[in-house]
Amino acid sequence: MPLTQQLSELRTSARRIADMERSTFVTDAEIDAYLNLGVRHLWALLFQSDIDRFVVRFEFTTTTGTREYTLPDDFMVVRLLEVLTTSGGEDAYPIQAYNLSEGHTSNTGLFGSAFTDGEHLRYAVYGQGTAGAGTRIRFDPDPQGRTFRLWYVAAPEELSVDGDLFDGVLGWEEWVTLWAGEQMLLKEESDPSLVIRRRQEVTSIMKKVAGSRDVGSAHRVAKVRGRRRRRGLVAR
Repeated sequence: MPLTQQLSELRTSARRIADMERSTFVTDAEIDAYLNLGVRHLWALLFQSDIDRFVVRFEFTTTTGTREYTLPDDFMVVRLLEVLTTSGGEDAYPIQAYNLSEGHTSNTGLFGSAFTDGEHLRYAVYGQGTAGAGTRIRFDPDPQGRTFRLWYVAAPEELSVDGDLFDGVLGWEEWVTLWAGEQMLLKEESDPSLVIRRRQEVTSIMKKVAGSRDVGSAHRVAKVRGRRRRRGLVAR
């Protein structure tokens, strides 16, 4: 069960950490900005430890003659792109990426006009720009009418109203409130060293735990060097 906290609760915790529960020196709006930036920093740390933690899937259908499509607003990183063998089914095979600098083909060019199996289909992701939107995926050659399943890492949602929830998983929302409290103390020109030390402790624990969501099937290394075989048996 996720351990969620509301934005109002995160804000209160940040004020408590900075010992500013009764102070208005840092406004609620400023704290909210610190918290949201802290969420993004935490997101990046967890992404490094467990790339699939924030993965979601998105299915879309292409149209013959159209090579480019807009990706979801919360898109951050592609994990896997697959083309489904039948719309609504589960059977699929992966599509390889390419670099835009490689140039583009045409359906009647290098791969010929009988493009039916998708074997040579490839994709590139580009865009986003300064506005943070409009990320697009481009296929090469024409994908024709197919259904694709995109597994991608989603960016965190903005916390804007008091009731907005943030999932701290194992209490890791503390990292966010510590980071916000640190910024509050810096604005006040107070010493944040104790808060920084605590945040470093949380970071250390989090890095050890965050990447261990599936420990039941961990790989084991077998030592085989130096062994010799005799009559079908391994000599030790």
